[in-house]
Amino acid sequence: QSEYNIAVKLIHHEQYAEAIPHLELALADKPRDPDILNYLGFTKRMTGDFDASLDYYQRALAIDPNHKGVHEYLGELYLQKNDPASAQKELAILATLCPSGCDERDTLTKSIAAYKPATASQTVAPAATPPTTTQ
Repeated sequence: QSEYNIAVKLIHHEQYAEAIPHLELALADKPRDPDILNYLGFTKRMTGDFDASLDYYQRALAIDPNHKGVHEYLGELYLQKNDPASAQKELAILATLCPSGCDERDTLTKSIAAYKPATASQTVAPAATPPTTTQ
């Protein structure tokens, strides 16, 4: 069983911190795999490391600018960082990538609709949907 597959199982059980070392080993094997980078961005975001999350998402998009999963999760990261304008830009990209609709676009649309700016005492809850690896 590959490190990547182990990580995916952990992520589906919401064991984000536990998945990170497996993803890092998978990335060492395949440093230009946008799905691994996307999952690393997702797990870092879910564990509160927004700066590392953003870095992984940007690296994934540098390899595959049309990766719908990355655009969805990047939009959700922007919401968690109280930047709905940037989230809207990611949604616009998804609208171009899947004009007739796709799960990533639908999920980000719902996340933006549910967005409420965080106060100093609260943070926006991350979406509970597991990452998608389809392109």
